Amino acid sequence: MLQKIFIFILFLGPLVFFHELGHFLFARFFGVRVEVFSIGFGPKLFKFKKGDTEYAFSLIPLGGYVKMFGDDPLNKDAIAESDREFSFTFKNKWQRFWIVLGGPLANIIVAYVLFVLLFMTGERAPELKVGITPVHSKLYEYGFRSGDRILKVNDNVVSSPTDIALDTDDLINTMTVNGVTGERQLAVGMNVEDFFQEFVNYPGALRQPLVVNTKGDVFVVATKEKNVNWNNSFDEISLVLKKYNEIFLYKYAGNVESEKFEKKIDYETKRVINTSNYKTIEELMIAEKIRPLDMSILSITIKSAADKANLKARDVITNLNGTDIFDFFTLKKTLQDAKGEVIELSFWRDGQLMTKSVTPEIMTIDKKKVKMMGVR
Repeated sequence: MLQKIFIFILFLGPLVFFHELGHFLFARFFGVRVEVFSIGFGPKLFKFKKGDTEYAFSLIPLGGYVKMFGDDPLNKDAIAESDREFSFTFKNKWQRFWIVLGGPLANIIVAYVLFVLLFMTGERAPELKVGITPVHSKLYEYGFRSGDRILKVNDNVVSSPTDIALDTDDLINTMTVNGVTGERQLAVGMNVEDFFQEFVNYPGALRQPLVVNTKGDVFVVATKEKNVNWNNSFDEISLVLKKYNEIFLYKYAGNVESEKFEKKIDYETKRVINTSNYKTIEELMIAEKIRPLDMSILSITIKSAADKANLKARDVITNLNGTDIFDFFTLKKTLQDAKGEVIELSFWRDGQLMTKSVTPEIMTIDKKKVKMMGVR
């Protein structure tokens, strides 16, 4: 609540300032003496005087005001003849009109300038981007790959989900995408609703180039020696693995549990992997005994199925019921598709491969029965 109040005040302050500045500038232009220019109401926290005007920041930050000399029409006769040329009340109706209009006019001008600047400089908008796309997914079967950006639908340029819904007549015949494997046109043949139901399963965030070994040690994946490109996600490196003769693993020196991601690397700890020995990234990970970092358990829910099976934080999940696991989406799908009440879960702990029998908890979510292990 305090954060919301602070944000409200932060945005209201400039709005009030320019509004009152509009009144102030028009009043001064027509010769009206401004006695107080205040941001906020109530007791003054900070003030100084320059010329005839006292400038102040007041306690209640929910507005502001400009106090003009002689602005009380009921007390106009009390103003001395010599001071009437500086009084708001004694200005003609057009001058008073522009002084009153000055505030809203200033807000309109500020809004116009901001929109022009946005139009000229552009604005960052979310990309229509496919996230981690496992080989078992429908999107993969249609030709989508992790990190693909959707450029066109049925040859119409799109920039948002709304564009897809409006420009397709409910049927997506083709999609043009662009990613690390290049620009391609895909034959889709899905209606819009079915596509979005599949698309939302793979949100656009890709994984950092981080892997973990059998002991739970975390390494950064680099495609050039002592040159880590954090913009190269693990998933995009995986797709074009054959492009590199070798990859380099450097010890990650940051805290993986930190809320703020740390780009810290220990370049003194290096491991070189020759990629020509492997056809796929999955072959490489199995042989070199590494997994993406999202296969490392961060925490266990108390009294969950995983807790009862004695799984622990930093265990690295490798296999479920005989299926090798390389990403969290595959883990979830394999768990839901598993037959029987008990699953066999394999993982690395302290350099050893272990297998535990786990009985997932069955929960009802959105009227669907879902198996839960209790791992994060």
